[in-house]
Amino acid sequence: MYASQWFLTLFTAKFPLCMVFHITDLLLSEGLNIIFNVALALLKTSKEDLLQADFEGALKFFRVQLPKRYRSAENARRLMEQACNIKVELQP
Repeated sequence: MYASQWFLTLFTAKFPLCMVFHITDLLLSEGLNIIFNVALALLKTSKEDLLQADFEGALKFFRVQLPKRYRSAENARRLMEQACNIKVELQP
């Protein structure tokens, strides 16, 4: 529900422009898989908040609170580092 908007808009709909620039740079240099890695990094860094929230709270968190965390370029850069360090193996 929330992630489809992330993928369809390449994170431009809700996240700050500095973060979108980082994602675009990585998309051009690393390929499409980085979009999935960014989503996984967002979920991983939000794990504690999500486990404490009910369904409505989780939706509000994704819509309002999560994008606010990445207003600073430093936070966005750290998230991109985490996304680049995620290794996903595809099963044949």
